[in-house]
Amino acid sequence: MSFRPQVLVLPETASSNQYGLEHFTELGDGTLVLAERQTAGRGRQGHVWHSPEGGLYASWIVKEFALPSCCAAWLGVLAVLELVRETAPGLQCGIKWPNDLLCDGRKISGVLCESKVSPNSAAPGMLIGIGLNVNTTERDLSGIAGAGTLASSLLIETGCRHDVRQLAASLAKKLSSIYETAVLHGQERLYSQWKSENIFLGRNICIKTADGSQYQGVAEDIGIGGELVLSLPGGGKRRFHSGEASLRPA
Repeated sequence: MSFRPQVLVLPETASSNQYGLEHFTELGDGTLVLAERQTAGRGRQGHVWHSPEGGLYASWIVKEFALPSCCAAWLGVLAVLELVRETAPGLQCGIKWPNDLLCDGRKISGVLCESKVSPNSAAPGMLIGIGLNVNTTERDLSGIAGAGTLASSLLIETGCRHDVRQLAASLAKKLSSIYETAVLHGQERLYSQWKSENIFLGRNICIKTADGSQYQGVAEDIGIGGELVLSLPGGGKRRFHSGEASLRPA
């Protein structure tokens, strides 16, 4: 299996994931759909992904995803992490469980994955949606960060503007490479790499679930299915497969 990374540029669309779902059949395997502007960008758990001009808003298409579905977000955020480190080597970056990318403690990227079932396919297809703040200014980002984490961008962190289309082309290659390696070597290797980059492990955190409940404790571990294991203050453990995590004072 080998992809030929290609980028489809859309000047404007509601969201790159929505476009990918609607045009899944005709899009080539391994296509990265890049929206220069989104009018209805989406994040995890129904959150709005604000999409001012200057950001990278893209969805990578895999017609038959040959890994467990939890791997999709891992390879997406790892590809962005690799891209950011290559573009701005001096930045201190890491993954905030489950699939956000922080630079110097501020959110710079997020990932939203959606599956697509097609007739006569051996496995469900996958869209890996990625939002990366590239040339976004402080003014653009004011008031849109969530879960107690301030937002940032490559422009803010480096003081330099970057070519979004060039970054998208590089991202498509990284997604293809990481995916092909994971299929060849299995889920365990991808999981280990993703887990090792999670910066909340061993720290006091708060997790807010979709129903509004909040839990505090120490992020003790992350399981092979991507679930975070929280060690509770009164003893015992609780596992979370989703939620919004934020740091708490030690």
